[in-house]
Amino acid sequence: MKRLAFGAKVLAVVPLTVVLSCGPSGSQLVGKWDGTGPESFHCILDISQNGDNFAIKTENFTPGGSGRCDHFSGIYTMTKEGNLARGAEGVVLSFDKSKNQFSNYQFQEWLYFTKAQ
Repeated sequence: MKRLAFGAKVLAVVPLTVVLSCGPSGSQLVGKWDGTGPESFHCILDISQNGDNFAIKTENFTPGGSGRCDHFSGIYTMTKEGNLARGAEGVVLSFDKSKNQFSNYQFQEWLYFTKAQ
């Protein structure tokens, strides 16, 4: 009976490890991300890591200073899916590991962020 209980614990840990390994590592997210979208939208997200959290600072390159880039500034946590989410504001940067890019839907438009070179 003791042996059966040990086996069940091992089986419970294996799926959790597989799920957690599907998202990006923190080091993959750190750095500058170049954002583009419609109507000449362009800004840079500068992502740094502090423990389990991520800080995002922005540089706004959108003509007219629409403030759309400032919307992303703040402290984020990584979700179990590997996305970055910011608290009550509901801002989520969805990470697509296969494309190595973030996407965000705001102001009825899709915005895309790729790692700056």
